[in-house]
Amino acid sequence: MRLGVTPRVAVVIVTYNSAEVLGACLSALPDDVSEVVVADNNSKDATVGHRQGDVARVVQVGRNAGYAAGINAGLPRWATSPTSW
Repeated sequence: MRLGVTPRVAVVIVTYNSAEVLGACLSALPDDVSEVVVADNNSKDATVGHRQGDVARVVQVGRNAGYAAGINAGLPRWATSPTSW
């Protein structure tokens, strides 16, 4: 890390029917997290509507494609381009 440069921390959270626990998950993130993307794997509960646009951006994967597909759907949605993954 270069001196004088504050690293930006972005998080991708992959969900499926997680409305009951998503709020606690988002609240537990440390203060230095600058960006959160929630990749939803076609939840049937209220996960998608939960705090959308408030704390995190929600990306709808469109089907229950699994963890890896959720991460792959969420990474390009960062507002800032990651310098390394």
